[in-house]
Amino acid sequence: MAGAFCAYFGLLIYCDFVRPENPGFTAEQAEDAPGVLVSRVSADSPAERAGLRVGDRIIAFNHVRIPGAESLMWLSTILDLGVAMPVVVERAGTVATLVLRLEPASLDHWRAPTRIILLISRGAQLVTLLAALFVIWRRPRDVTALTGAWFLLTCATFTIAPPMRLASVWQEWPLPLGALLWIPHASSLAIGPVLLTFVAGFPRRMRYGGYVQAVACALAAATLAVPLYNFGHVVYGGDILRATGPGSNPLFALTLACIAASVPIAVWNYRRIEDLNERRRLRIVVAGIATAVLPGFPLVAFYWIAGRVDLQTSIFQSPALAFAAVALLAAPLSITYAVLRHRLFDVSFIIRQWLQYAVARWVAISVAPVLGAVLAIDLLRHRTQTVEAIIERRGMLYILLSATAITAYVSRNRWLDAIDRRFFRERHDGFAVLREVAQHLRRSNTLEQVAPLVVAKIEAAMHPQFAVLLARQDPMPVYRTIAAAPAAHALPDLHADSKLIALARVLDEPIDTSLDADRSEARHFTDADLDYVASGGIELIVPATASDGTLPALLVLGVKRSEEPFSGEERDILVTIAGNLALLAGPAGRSSPQPETPALNECATCGHCFDRDTHVCAHDGQVLSQRGLPRTLAGRYRLDRRLAAGGMGTVYEAYDTALDRQVAAKVIREDLPVAEGVVGRFVAEARSAARLVHPNVVTVYDFGVVDGRQPFLVMERLRGRTLRQELEDTNPMPPEVTMSVLAGVCAAVDAAHRVRLVHRDLKPENIFLVEGKGIPTPKVLDFGVAKALMTSMDATTRSETRPGVLLGTPEYMAPEQLRGEPASTASDLWSLAIIAREMLEPLLRVDAASPSARPSRLTVWHAGEGFQGAWPHVARFFDRALALDHSRRPPDPPAFFAELEYALRADGVFDLRRDKAS
Repeated sequence: MAGAFCAYFGLLIYCDFVRPENPGFTAEQAEDAPGVLVSRVSADSPAERAGLRVGDRIIAFNHVRIPGAESLMWLSTILDLGVAMPVVVERAGTVATLVLRLEPASLDHWRAPTRIILLISRGAQLVTLLAALFVIWRRPRDVTALTGAWFLLTCATFTIAPPMRLASVWQEWPLPLGALLWIPHASSLAIGPVLLTFVAGFPRRMRYGGYVQAVACALAAATLAVPLYNFGHVVYGGDILRATGPGSNPLFALTLACIAASVPIAVWNYRRIEDLNERRRLRIVVAGIATAVLPGFPLVAFYWIAGRVDLQTSIFQSPALAFAAVALLAAPLSITYAVLRHRLFDVSFIIRQWLQYAVARWVAISVAPVLGAVLAIDLLRHRTQTVEAIIERRGMLYILLSATAITAYVSRNRWLDAIDRRFFRERHDGFAVLREVAQHLRRSNTLEQVAPLVVAKIEAAMHPQFAVLLARQDPMPVYRTIAAAPAAHALPDLHADSKLIALARVLDEPIDTSLDADRSEARHFTDADLDYVASGGIELIVPATASDGTLPALLVLGVKRSEEPFSGEERDILVTIAGNLALLAGPAGRSSPQPETPALNECATCGHCFDRDTHVCAHDGQVLSQRGLPRTLAGRYRLDRRLAAGGMGTVYEAYDTALDRQVAAKVIREDLPVAEGVVGRFVAEARSAARLVHPNVVTVYDFGVVDGRQPFLVMERLRGRTLRQELEDTNPMPPEVTMSVLAGVCAAVDAAHRVRLVHRDLKPENIFLVEGKGIPTPKVLDFGVAKALMTSMDATTRSETRPGVLLGTPEYMAPEQLRGEPASTASDLWSLAIIAREMLEPLLRVDAASPSARPSRLTVWHAGEGFQGAWPHVARFFDRALALDHSRRPPDPPAFFAELEYALRADGVFDLRRDKAS
């Protein structure tokens, strides 16, 4: 099939290059009569030499009758080269037969602008054809890829204006070969339905997409029947030339309808797709097709409906078509990229990164030559002055320029390396990981000792969604997780007899598990293996093969957070790391299993933590109490000191042994009821919270579950105190601090809402003020964690008022939450309003009632109470922000802060501009 398209493209190229000279006349529709009317004849042209005049009505051309203007576009296809062609004309009521003879075009013909534009167009189509063949070669069994290749082949053989002699040359082909050309010819006429078929099935066939494709094909078949029949008459010796091309009315209408229908179908398909990568695919393809189609389509449409044919110039006389031809390249590039790359970036990100990298390297390379050129130009401008005068007046400038140029030249390689590290950070980090892992391997005796560090380093350097080490210990027939980063992402046991393990043992190289990846071996997996890979979100499996050929361990990685595929260098690094791990796991490195990490003893007075074999606190001499926790969480985070304890759990200062840093570990209470499925929901919510990166949100490094029942979070270690402590100690807070804190909290909540995260438990205790120079930086804590735990409780448990069970703080909960309705973004805005009121009441000297006496009531409550009189705008703001009807509240946190800022300014509370400047 692809060969037929290549042959048809070759026919088009042959007709373009082996073509006759221009006949030299223009024809238009003849009114109330068959045939076409000659409107212009060029001087000294073949038409003039044949005796053709302006006003002649051409009835037949080269033995083919011309019925009317609808067939004008294809008149040039019946021209012959070097033979006498009879032209039957009617002139002043008399029918005459003229003889037109066309010679091959001269070399000067190809120097004309029209021919250059034609070459640009055909060059773009050649690139499109090669892209289609490349897609077919790389994805021969992928239906979606083949549909995209079909559309590219159609674009490659589509003709705006058919080349001269197309029908005449086609007649000379052997009948079997000529018959194959009808496939690409029909496809090029049906470019609209082909586009619709591709859009309905990309990146995955939409619901009812099969029906859309069937309707498109049926309409194409019905509309193509007459044009194909008419052109078949011309090719195989018919005596009449009728409408045969894309400019015929039914085909033109169908093309317009299909292009118009592709837009809502693509939008609907985009909205139903949840996978971010597939959304990017669709965006890139739509952007590429739009870029390819929109510039040239109006020009082509005007040419089709113009009702005239110009055989002395052509549509390629328009310079706009050259731009449209170059724009056409967007379609093959975008489709090829989106189809062949299983992980990709947005177009804007690609362009931005490429430009930044190119500009950075250009600046680093060009500083020295540019400064040298400036120095040379300045010397040239002052060449009439003496050397002494130049040194006296411009010596310091020249010394400075020369020193800068020399410094730039000497430092150029160092700058280029720094730029590469900046733009290809993961590659450089990967080599650093390799060096660190090698050092730790030399100091370790068993795989269990080094496993947590290895997965932590890989996760931190290459940024996969997870990194897991699976290991097998004889005589167990399964591979089990011995280390994971994040710690909660332990994979299910993998049976040693699975096809996946067999492939890993045989291939002894990284296995890409994506079905659409270039190197994917997933097509050889069993259904059970595919389910294991899909449920775990596995992207890459790196076998750690021992020297005796056994497979003691597997390094398993998830999709990179950037969604970029693992590069060849990264794979090589992972292979080297896996080989080092195999040395420990193989026969030479096997040892008895290591004991579990020591359990935790904790000082109830000072909070310092110790191993189980220590019984007295070394700091205050108190007897230690035992906790049902390991001293080291996930084999990596050593608990050193209790920082705080609350209703949900306990926060410890901990040490990350893998990455050598201080962290904070929050462990959920042991006595918190754990319903079925709560752990899974906690992991999902914690993962969402970990992806929320914002300057005003505490960074979540890791998360996990102790013994399958006690969740924990690992966060950045913050220095400072909570907003609650600040409110208690500083009364009132300075106005600039108040507004700065509220601005940061609103920004954090807005960022969470944009990724569909609702906090549910905003309160001063969950807002931490980080110490720094000047105004402290607010950071919001506990995103998503309360939600995961609250939704796990059954109705009975929720109704109990057990001490320490966090179900939300009633004083800050919205009325709809208290009624048992699902929390929404409006619920967080209610909590923000309560916090803002609590911060502003001392500042505005308003008598503050107990928080519990206000928002927890479900009766009608005047939220602006206490602000009337001196602060009317503030009162109206709180009446709106604390409305029982959540639809009356501000729509989002930025609007909330803007309205509050306006109310304070309108009431003259303080000059916000002056406070911000201070």
